[in-house]
Amino acid sequence: MQLRTWIKQNGGVKTEYAYEVWNGEGTLCVVGTSVHYVVRREDFKPVQFKKVFPEWYSAFEKASEN
Repeated sequence: MQLRTWIKQNGGVKTEYAYEVWNGEGTLCVVGTSVHYVVRREDFKPVQFKKVFPEWYSAFEKASEN
């Protein structure tokens, strides 16, 4: 079994990941996506990902270009 994952979209507040699961015979079994937000610990309000974690955001930007 193989899981392939990549950053589909990297925004200022949210990041969307995409996934594929392949079986041992090379057949694609399932495709999916998930959306993740960076939030403040105190109140769970979304924060500007690129302002709070600029190095992390930059790395995600580079990864999402591929």
